[in-house]
Amino acid sequence: MTKYLILTEKPNARRNFEKALGELTGHFANFDYKLTNLSGHVMTLANRKTRCQPI
Repeated sequence: MTKYLILTEKPNARRNFEKALGELTGHFANFDYKLTNLSGHVMTLANRKTRCQPI
């Protein structure tokens, strides 16, 4: 069976998924899932001075 980890950036987004799916872990449409949220930002923009330069 396929398993999915659903990551959200904020706890509020995780709670919205939890409301829609019914719980933090479970089974939906032929797959198992687990919800969790990260702390802090997932991505940030690189500083111009530290970005890789094209060759």
